[in-house]
Amino acid sequence: MNRIRVPLMIVCLGLLSATAGAQVLAYSQPNDNPDGPYSDGVPGQYWSTRIADDFVLTDSVNRRIVGVTWWGSPEGVSYFDLEPFSGWTVKFYEDDNGLPGTLVYDETFAKDDTNPVPTGNYNMNGGAEYEQVVTLSTPVTLAVDQTYWISIGGVALPGHEQDDGWEWSRNYFQGNDLSAADYFDGNGYAARVGDTAFALWGEPAGGCPHPGCDPGDLNDDCVVDLNDLALLLAAYDNCAGDPNYNPDADFDGSGCVDLADLAMMLGAYGNDCI
Repeated sequence: MNRIRVPLMIVCLGLLSATAGAQVLAYSQPNDNPDGPYSDGVPGQYWSTRIADDFVLTDSVNRRIVGVTWWGSPEGVSYFDLEPFSGWTVKFYEDDNGLPGTLVYDETFAKDDTNPVPTGNYNMNGGAEYEQVVTLSTPVTLAVDQTYWISIGGVALPGHEQDDGWEWSRNYFQGNDLSAADYFDGNGYAARVGDTAFALWGEPAGGCPHPGCDPGDLNDDCVVDLNDLALLLAAYDNCAGDPNYNPDADFDGSGCVDLADLAMMLGAYGNDCI
């Protein structure tokens, strides 16, 4: 019953881009097959598994992530549409030695806020695949050339916790055949094979696009050098409320630019994040 319609997927991405204003496609792993892994929004639902997939941004400008598109379907045993679901949770993590690490974003979206549209594809049980699109309530700025993880999971309506699970559609060609699964057993995520279907929408972000220069890179040129030291010295010995106070140079958040901040800059002096 699988019907893979790549042209439709491309058209959908194009239409979304046209309506996204300044948003551009920052990363893409579009849907290749609706028979994907089960992914729960919270513990105790369906198959008690939450899936995450890794990605790396390469656009140093449009790295402020403002929206997410994903594809998925109900299991198709009890229901063939999204009836048993109340919403979806979206999480972003930093990478920790090849697995999801520190959580950097977490938001749950109600079903109506995900703008579900059927793609015309069906999984092996007859569950209809949907494309869903959300706008993050707080955009998240990510670094380039650094691994992150995204996790999307379905949330059941009360009384439907053991009905159909949500299947996150597969991607076969754009990923690296690596993902992760949290089985809610207290051990966190474990590595698994396979990629999922999602796209990230970005807009321009200021600052150095590479990690590793903070604190110290006050002029956002990705190098900690004399220019940054001059900016710190111009604010030195000034506190919040003083005319020359620079909060960006107050690295420790003490309210004053002082010897501790100078020591932190000197510790990062010479860092080159280009």
